[in-house]
Amino acid sequence: MFRGEPRSLPIWLVDADDVSRVEPLAPALTARMHLNNLQSAPEILEIGCLLVLWGLPVDLVNAILDTAGAVLECREESDATLYGRAPLNLECLRLDVPAMDCDGLEILRPVAVILETVSRDQGWASDAPELNNSYVGCHSWIEYHVQNVLGHDLVRTSCANFRACEHYHRHLTYVTAHDVLSLVAPGTSIALRLRAQYGGWSNHIQYARISVVASVALREDVDARAVLAAVTLNRPPFTVDAPASSACVLM
Repeated sequence: MFRGEPRSLPIWLVDADDVSRVEPLAPALTARMHLNNLQSAPEILEIGCLLVLWGLPVDLVNAILDTAGAVLECREESDATLYGRAPLNLECLRLDVPAMDCDGLEILRPVAVILETVSRDQGWASDAPELNNSYVGCHSWIEYHVQNVLGHDLVRTSCANFRACEHYHRHLTYVTAHDVLSLVAPGTSIALRLRAQYGGWSNHIQYARISVVASVALREDVDARAVLAAVTLNRPPFTVDAPASSACVLM
């Protein structure tokens, strides 16, 4: 998904409430985040239905799934290289939040919005050289827009570019604010936009990602027995390939 240099870049975590606060993404922080979610809806559904067949009520099963961190992620990403000069307000990526497409599961609540970009400014600045190589006084930044089905549009800054630096930086913003998540539902759109203002400033991007992570639950009317029967029917048979042996070959 990354090409060459961007894939190897370290990730800088941006404080979603104060984008001037940026720090390396450390393992201690990632342990509390849903950054790359490998679970699939059929896997969660199968686990939940197994618990139901063991005699647990659906409410208790859902509490177990929630505690265990059963989440699904919808994601849009792009490795297109885009750039523009001030005045700049250019959309570079959009995610339209889909409805749940797995019978038997429902979305419980959104957990996080994840915004990741690899970007830079023009690499120089003619004023205030003491601010260079910092996030202060950079007039090149990335915004995100959250628009729900009622047309309510919330605009926030995802990250600022590292001022007057010709090298790309990889920023990640992990959004859990209630006023943002309360807008996230099927039909909501989330967009990333490149911004720049004042003469000489520009914005360059090589990668963008928008993810919505949501906690999911079994529906009250799920037919656990039918779900597991379908899983068994569609699962390929398990086979073991015997290693070839020159000492004993059965004809």
